Amino acid sequence: MSFYQGRAYSILHPTDFSQTSEIAFAHALAIAIKNKADLTILHVEGDKYKEIDWHEFPAIRETLERWGKMEPGSQRRDISAKLGIQVDKRIAIDANPVHAVVELSNADSFDLLVMGTSGTNNYFIEPPSSLKISQQTRLPTLFIVEGARSCVDIATGQTSLRKVVLAVDHQPNARPGLARVCTMVHNLAIDNPEVHLLYVGNENQFPEIDLPQDGEITWTKATRKGTPSTEITSYAKEVDADLIVMVTSGKRSLWDMLTGSTVQNVLKHAPCPVFTLPVE
Repeated sequence: MSFYQGRAYSILHPTDFSQTSEIAFAHALAIAIKNKADLTILHVEGDKYKEIDWHEFPAIRETLERWGKMEPGSQRRDISAKLGIQVDKRIAIDANPVHAVVELSNADSFDLLVMGTSGTNNYFIEPPSSLKISQQTRLPTLFIVEGARSCVDIATGQTSLRKVVLAVDHQPNARPGLARVCTMVHNLAIDNPEVHLLYVGNENQFPEIDLPQDGEITWTKATRKGTPSTEITSYAKEVDADLIVMVTSGKRSLWDMLTGSTVQNVLKHAPCPVFTLPVE
């Protein structure tokens, strides 16, 4: 996938028109501008008789004008001409939003999924729809967590990512996703970005990782002992992280099935957005 070699070329943003989705839209748009990528905004409506007001969708031109990316009174065609991006708004009628998003993902080619998700909800074993979508599409996903801080100011479009926590382990190996982590950092970073590699386990068993030659990023290593999801969120709060990155696989252990996946538990308490990178 092009996503792992560098920039994203096509971004999918499912929206339910909530405040969290609006913040996720700001992240999707900011990344699209940085990558000159196509952006598809999808709303899934369960009631086939309900009339959808297209004005409920995020206002693209107004947002770009507010961010200073377009002149006031610009036309839709000006977006592509000036910024090099294409924005497509779609509606799907389906009682199952997960099915609708996965179906679109299977039909089209996307490099990145950006969506809002609930944070400290009372779900135990059953994951939220956003996580189901990410798992079933197998797309790299930027989760904007409800109630957590974000990396993009929706009013100005200014990005504010400085500190990243990258959870590393022996399996799945974080190495295949490092180039993409660097790209995501540069998409949203401000000056002097830091990536903190966190391993939950014994210090002498820290995974061997060849770090990218990126002079703009400072890399540090840390170890903690305990439950991975708890230690990841605790460490993110400790260093005041702006983004948590997790490399994931399709395999789930019996413990995961009984208590929820590590990603699911991190999403419950994450203080910032969470970026997941699936690997085989």
